[in-house]
Amino acid sequence: MRPAVMLRALFLVSCAFGVLPVQGPAPSAELHETPWRELSLPRGFVLDLERGRVSDRPYSADRPLLEWGERGLTATVPLRFLDGIAPVGPRRRIARDQGSQTSELSVVAGVEAAFDLGQRGWGYLRVVEASESTCRLEYAFEGDPELDVLERDPALLAARSLREGIELTWEGSGTGPVRIERRPLGYGVGTAGDGWEETARVEGGRWRDESAPPGASFEYRVRRQASSSGFGNRVVGVAGLAPESEALPLAKGRRIDLVSCSVASARVDLRVEYVGTNGAQFSVGPLVRAHLLAPVEARTWSLPEPSERTYKSERIFVPVGKALAVVTPEGFFARVSVEVEGAGEVILRRQINLTGGRTFLPSPPPPNLTWIGGRGVTFVFPAAALECSEAEQASIVVERREGGQAGDWAPCVQGTSGQRELVDADPGAGGLVRYRFRYALPDGARSLAGPPLGILVGDDGGPLTAQLIERCVADLAHPEFARRSEARDILTAIGEPAFPSLRVALGSADPERAAAARDLIEAGRAGSTEDRRAGVESLAGVLLETRALADGLGTPPSADWLAPAPGARALAMLCDLLGAPTTLPAPDDAALERWRALLAEADPAAGVRLLAALVPELAAAPREVISGRIARTGGASPTGPPDWDLGGLEVLSAAALRADLARRIDLEDPWSALVRLQVLRDLEHADPSLVGGVSLERETAALRRALLAESLLARRADSASVSSPDPFMQAALAVIDDPGARLKGALDLADLRLERAPGESGVERESLRIEEPSTPLLFAAVADLEAAGIE
Repeated sequence: MRPAVMLRALFLVSCAFGVLPVQGPAPSAELHETPWRELSLPRGFVLDLERGRVSDRPYSADRPLLEWGERGLTATVPLRFLDGIAPVGPRRRIARDQGSQTSELSVVAGVEAAFDLGQRGWGYLRVVEASESTCRLEYAFEGDPELDVLERDPALLAARSLREGIELTWEGSGTGPVRIERRPLGYGVGTAGDGWEETARVEGGRWRDESAPPGASFEYRVRRQASSSGFGNRVVGVAGLAPESEALPLAKGRRIDLVSCSVASARVDLRVEYVGTNGAQFSVGPLVRAHLLAPVEARTWSLPEPSERTYKSERIFVPVGKALAVVTPEGFFARVSVEVEGAGEVILRRQINLTGGRTFLPSPPPPNLTWIGGRGVTFVFPAAALECSEAEQASIVVERREGGQAGDWAPCVQGTSGQRELVDADPGAGGLVRYRFRYALPDGARSLAGPPLGILVGDDGGPLTAQLIERCVADLAHPEFARRSEARDILTAIGEPAFPSLRVALGSADPERAAAARDLIEAGRAGSTEDRRAGVESLAGVLLETRALADGLGTPPSADWLAPAPGARALAMLCDLLGAPTTLPAPDDAALERWRALLAEADPAAGVRLLAALVPELAAAPREVISGRIARTGGASPTGPPDWDLGGLEVLSAAALRADLARRIDLEDPWSALVRLQVLRDLEHADPSLVGGVSLERETAALRRALLAESLLARRADSASVSSPDPFMQAALAVIDDPGARLKGALDLADLRLERAPGESGVERESLRIEEPSTPLLFAAVADLEAAGIE
């Protein structure tokens, strides 16, 4: 039996005499006389527009009736279609003569119309929700023919999701208490217009529903109990609502609740049928309709008006980077897009409007921020090309976070349409102030907030800056995480002027403050690779000495253990531990072992840490690594260890060392050849004969790195091969940390292996493409070629 026939039979059985109204009694008399209610109109039934009653047959032939038939909603009196579905939700002001005359309306959520009964009055209709057999209508009727305008009171009604509960706020021209009703939302609840219950009558403009359980969604009706010419407003709230732009990982079979985004929800708006790096395919839930946005539609702020031709209840594939418009059974509009994050994870990002609006404003472009004492913080926004009519009315709202990183965001500056320079005249006494920015429309619609930006207030380069630094260095050891984090952020923003105080903090008795100071100084060293290396090297001795004092190690075995250059520290360790006897320190000489353990754990240079960890294995090796004081003989054989005086580096030069290392490159051992080629490139950058202005300190540091790498190669295990470098080779590869020298050395090795050997003919060259500058990828490719028999 068809649903309409079944409903008609039930009504006839329940009421054998007369006409049975579907709706209950009208609202209590203490409310404004304008009837305002929600009606449920099944297919084939009629609504008496004057009395606001639904029945299975007309009262009489001359009544003003609205019926849902084959052509949609048709009326026996003139209807005025309020052109277009309001993109930002239900209209807040309706005029009697507004809209264009029509005799039928589409049964689509959001459609609005006015009807006119002449001297008997006029009214307003809005389709709230539509299913296959029933539609819900918002209905208001004004019986005073002299009153030509209906206004909602409160005019602005908003619901804010809380961790526990829902908070309602409202604004309007009326005064006096408001009556608040609510009903639960979800599939199978409230679809017949029932379930409303009064929850509160309050004064003011704010109320919190603390009884709403997490994940539950409710629709609220709020109405002024004494209003001169209006009806109420409604809003949807969700307890524990997902953030404004929620990102959901996609997996095949996942059911998506676009309202709460909870994985435990029984609600299904979309179901994932396929997901890949090219996009995702979805099937839609019951009574849900979707539309893939064309490029021109995606560039506008408002989603297309819903119609059966546009929004469909069928499977739909959404490519990566494209957007999908969704209409839920309640008439909520959502905009979802499929994206791929950096790690390759495919996600769905959703925005949803619970007021019935279909406008989703983008975030404003980030502005330039400047702080000037006595003026405040100035924001200058770049011009944005916005392809929609609403953009002409949009203004920018600046929000400031109150109470540090965990505080709430609150509006502090409201611009006007087209204004691109705004000023926060009172940003606070001093510290890091965080802002975020939204677009706003005159009717209250807001965009998503853009990414937050911070600016340092009070950094005048003088007394205020000194006070900030002193306070923040003290807060690095504060028991509250928020205070410690805030102090780190401020000191990072101050930069170099904070370094002297941070260096003092390195020696603090509080390990938390000392560790934070070290991290901040290292992180603050920006610029080129050489600048970063110089910055870390200049602090390495201080950091190690601070750690040694904290661990009670006392004086280092020699001054070079705390030298700024990592090569000097590594060679000092090798000389003291392995220089004369090639055994581990005697048990009674525990100080050396404790210092070695310190370098293995805390040295800023990765190569030194690895070498210190390998010292026990080096001591057990059969050959001497280095000799303490051997006079240089002027040359070294191509196969034996170099005969260099490691303690008298001043007699060496980068040019002489480069010439000696070039003779030692053996292409039959590609790993050692790679190390030496990278060392050669590193020496080129520090050779005064090739690069002007190279200091003696820079050349000496490069020489130390070269000697350290060669010493490690001398201890390399005999089983090293192309595919499996041993730990000593790993340590040698870590000595040169300049990415440019490492990459150029790898390219040099590739060129050398492709060169034609003397006396050979017909050696073919073939280009090998590596997707990124990675040494392991390069050698894996070479190993594959060798395995295939390609020389």
